[in-house]
Amino acid sequence: MLIEEKTDKCFTSLMTLYELDDLPKFIQLGGHVQDWLNIHEGILPARGRSIAPNSSVKRSIAPFLAPNYSVRLYVDVKAWRPLGWNLPSNGVAYGQCGHLWPDEGQGCLRVENHPEGKVYVRLIAATCFRASCPVCYQKWAAREAGHIEDKFKRLSRNNAEAAVPGYGRPVHAVISVPEIDAFLIYNNFDVLRDKINAIATAAGIKGACVIFHPYANEKMHEETPEKILIDESTGDFDLDSLREYYSKMNKHINFWYLRPHFHIIGYAPRDYDNPENDAFTPEKISSIHKETGYVVVNLGVRDSVRNTAHYQLSHAGVKKGFQTVTWIGDLSNRNYHKMNPLPKFNPKPRTCPECKAELAPVRWDPQAAISVQVFSVDNYSSADGLDLSEPGPSPLEGQREGGYWIDPGGWRYLNRGEKNHSCLVRKPSHK
Repeated sequence: MLIEEKTDKCFTSLMTLYELDDLPKFIQLGGHVQDWLNIHEGILPARGRSIAPNSSVKRSIAPFLAPNYSVRLYVDVKAWRPLGWNLPSNGVAYGQCGHLWPDEGQGCLRVENHPEGKVYVRLIAATCFRASCPVCYQKWAAREAGHIEDKFKRLSRNNAEAAVPGYGRPVHAVISVPEIDAFLIYNNFDVLRDKINAIATAAGIKGACVIFHPYANEKMHEETPEKILIDESTGDFDLDSLREYYSKMNKHINFWYLRPHFHIIGYAPRDYDNPENDAFTPEKISSIHKETGYVVVNLGVRDSVRNTAHYQLSHAGVKKGFQTVTWIGDLSNRNYHKMNPLPKFNPKPRTCPECKAELAPVRWDPQAAISVQVFSVDNYSSADGLDLSEPGPSPLEGQREGGYWIDPGGWRYLNRGEKNHSCLVRKPSHK
């Protein structure tokens, strides 16, 4: 466990082993990986008290990660950030993130094709699509999961879960890092990634996306807890389903413990006629563990690549200057074109859930409706009986992001040259 109540002699010995760069003996003498990392960061271990801020330690009972770690170092990732790696949502939002304009949106005003003569208006919140943003991280994860799914779809001809000749169906695997290599996530992450790529290749993975997790939590499951529904009118995750998903998941996100591991979604073709080329055989996995100390687990084929990817992204490692998602093997950016993928898909336009017409920018403008009444000589000979009262606020005032069926009065399409606010939030300039 962490250095606590150590004698001066023990303290000196541990510091000597650190200077000799001998981590195995450092641990054998009673030090911990976190002590080593703290010293590396310039935080010397104290004699007589624990140095772990907001942390606690207990024996590991993790199912397939247990053989590698002697203890669990718990940290509150929302309060403690000295080491660089964090989880999504723990950064700072921009001022416009999440802002809604209740009098603007995308809509379909074809009342003749809608039930009860209603119009459909969809409010869209401003977003920065950053993993670190506490407001926008859900949309970041949803969009990244869609990009991952698209890359598999382009190979299997529009079905991400289907088999690709010579590669099979996508599988989900986990490679966990042994305790002795945990320090690499702080000062030699590129070296650690190279190790993971080599081990994935040795296990039989021919191409995959890789998502890094610096922490684990016994209340989080390695399998996707439930599927998020797809909104057919947008092709994206349904907003209500996405909100409910995160509402349930966030109840479990409190303290996490240091346990670096990599989630892999990719192709690992089976070769039953040639066992030496067969992926994930017990002999191969056992050999990898004996030689390297790394544990490889095959969690099987995927029912939904997008949902699997989204769940892993929801608590992936986030660090400035590092990509959360990388691609290896035949799916790497260098090799992907050799697999003859379909061209990139064009973004699917949002459509009306009733008449399937493409949504267009709309605006709440009750004054325009009054003007139509005043100048419509076909219906009125005077201003008597017209509603000339001060126009009220948008009927969608106070509503959250999403689509609504409402009365048509006051809504119109934009005129030539008009634009609604952009919903993409960019980093504020400091001019």
